[in-house]
Amino acid sequence: MNSVNPQKIATLYTDATLVETNKKNALYCYKGFKSYQPLNIWWYEHGVILHTEFRDGNVPAGFEQLRVFKKALDCLPEDVEKVRLTSDTAGYQHDLLKYCEKGENERFGRIEFAIGCNVTQAFKIAVAQIKDSEWHPIYKETNGKQMKTGSEWAEACFVPNALCHSKDAPEYRYLAKRQIFEEQPSLPGMEKAQPSLPFPNTANGR
Repeated sequence: MNSVNPQKIATLYTDATLVETNKKNALYCYKGFKSYQPLNIWWYEHGVILHTEFRDGNVPAGFEQLRVFKKALDCLPEDVEKVRLTSDTAGYQHDLLKYCEKGENERFGRIEFAIGCNVTQAFKIAVAQIKDSEWHPIYKETNGKQMKTGSEWAEACFVPNALCHSKDAPEYRYLAKRQIFEEQPSLPGMEKAQPSLPFPNTANGR
């Protein structure tokens, strides 16, 4: 594979996939049906699954992600020099984040990552304290032009409880995303009957 299209960078994406089954000995997943839930490590640059671990359906997606990630790193060919990791909130495991941030892998050192965090009440409070001037528009390229998407991002000042007990704990950047809803004109004759929303017109994400 690498002799045809060698890559020095490996962008890896971890994701658990539910596979519904009718097998008698299969276990129920969190969605209420019998399944298996393999944890896959996807290699973006090559468009292939680098490593996978077969699991029962009741195994949480975040279970032992660091162990599986280490096995995936061992599968990378010798010409790979740099690794990046991305995942949804299932990958928000502090042992995994620390392993990447502290450069504990002997071969690749510090591994850059972008992982969705759990939107806890404490995180929501931190996002609510972001000033409007600190939000930045998110663009996408359309026909060669940069177009606004209607979404914005900002950096939140947030330290999770799991990192508050050690002076040597790693420091992470937490980025929030919100969707801007444009005000819609009232229908003729319903100007006074238009109800007001019981929440702000922005939705904070992770």
